[in-house]
Amino acid sequence: MTKPILLLDVDGPIADWKQGYIDRLNLATGLNYSIDDTGYNWSIEDDLKLDPTIAASIYAEMDGPGIAASLPSTPMAVDAVREHSTLYDLVFLTAYSRNSVDWVHGRGQWLIERFGREQGNKVIHTHYKYLVYGDVFIDDKVDHLVEWQHFWLEKLGRKPKAIRFTCGKTLSDTPEGIQTAKDWMELAKLLKH
Repeated sequence: MTKPILLLDVDGPIADWKQGYIDRLNLATGLNYSIDDTGYNWSIEDDLKLDPTIAASIYAEMDGPGIAASLPSTPMAVDAVREHSTLYDLVFLTAYSRNSVDWVHGRGQWLIERFGREQGNKVIHTHYKYLVYGDVFIDDKVDHLVEWQHFWLEKLGRKPKAIRFTCGKTLSDTPEGIQTAKDWMELAKLLKH
């Protein structure tokens, strides 16, 4: 019997890109921002009211060599992914930084270090996530989930399961038809149903 296909976004649910940004921002400015100072969206510069020049320099640093391979993991992510990979044909579905010379390679290294060669190589790098089919798609960006679910509803005549992983935040703006998990324990419960 084949396992269901689980598509899993990397930045947000597994790799803590925001923490990487905050660490570099604090080093560059001498300030002491925390991840809790940011909102849920990916506009950290808006959340922290950063000077556009500082924000641009930190984004440029985030595209620098070795960054994708050096990001911290989110809490409980590695163990949870290992567990889910025994129940699903788990595929990492991730967008890459277009401005980085080694993002794809670094992300591959990062995944292999945490999940081993076989699981770590099950990765698709794309900015067109909606084109990849799976039985379940987990992402922190609701726009990706809506686009993916709509595309496959038209192709299959039914909506595959989409789960918004909110990285510890409680949000109420998730569209109908998309489930929400704020952490890995909630996600495990949703995947059982």
